[in-house]
Amino acid sequence: MSERQHLLDFMKFAGIFGVIFVHFEWPGIFGSVLSMIGLVGVVLFFIISGYYSYDKDDEASSRKYLKHFRKNGIQFLIAVITYIVVTAVCHLIKGTLADWIVRFRDPSVYLRMLILGDFDIINGSIFWFMSGLLYSYLVLALFRKLHIMKAAYVLMPFLAVLYVFTESYIATTGGDWHIYCFFPIRALPFVTLGDYIAYRRDKTPSKSSSTVLFGILAAISYILTVAAETLVPGGMKVTSVFRVLCATFAFLFALNYPNRKISKRIEFAGANYTTHIYLYHFIIGFVIIFFFMPDSQDTWTIWNILLPFIVFALSLILAAIICKVRSVLKKAK
Repeated sequence: MSERQHLLDFMKFAGIFGVIFVHFEWPGIFGSVLSMIGLVGVVLFFIISGYYSYDKDDEASSRKYLKHFRKNGIQFLIAVITYIVVTAVCHLIKGTLADWIVRFRDPSVYLRMLILGDFDIINGSIFWFMSGLLYSYLVLALFRKLHIMKAAYVLMPFLAVLYVFTESYIATTGGDWHIYCFFPIRALPFVTLGDYIAYRRDKTPSKSSSTVLFGILAAISYILTVAAETLVPGGMKVTSVFRVLCATFAFLFALNYPNRKISKRIEFAGANYTTHIYLYHFIIGFVIIFFFMPDSQDTWTIWNILLPFIVFALSLILAAIICKVRSVLKKAK
């Protein structure tokens, strides 16, 4: 699919704003609710990526996936280098640079990067998303090339259920969260879902009748999520169910109103700046906390309240600069 979806671009912008509240969470129950809603944006981004990579011709779709892989791969590599430099400078200031460098001698650091998208050593915990997205692009490009995309459609619900079960279990028991970020269960099923939705719309381009159903299921899942975390002894973390259903509902709702325009500027930012904001917001926030809020506590202070907005504003400015520089360089060629 290549047509521009105005409401979808708006949701991408809103989604990235919510993601920042996940990583720089406000204290208390209000912060937890905002964080849970913000995580919906992550699933939504995966679905959108698959949707825009679809083409009814397998060869063309495979080329789209590879094109997106190259484009996002270059942006990811630049971001990784940026994070390495910034993290090294911070360790140099703290006097811990030598200890930090020694950690790179451990082979498991690189294995976790490749397999789990674990870039915590460079303060890149958010990179699991881009790592999973790139792997998904490669896998689905191969499926398209081999003309076996329907096999991916069959696997999709099983992988999604496996993700929900794995995250719920690990989140409840306090295990290593990187494990449920393994791309075949965290990214692949939802990129595939986006592709599948585009495939179904290509067959029957009318408004989706399942939108209301997913909306109802999302509402029910939210109630069950709150109940599970408050009524079950010890708390049961099942927010992944809500996120998957809510993201699917939001996506289908946007597709039903492709020409619904809310704000041209926000839609433009959603279409062009989202990836850059995601890649750099975390290191921007890290630098702010490192230099200006070293003793920050999980309490309500004016700085904790303002931090997500400051991070978002600076990330938006940086994304605009990056896009402007890219545009100038492209014209120069």
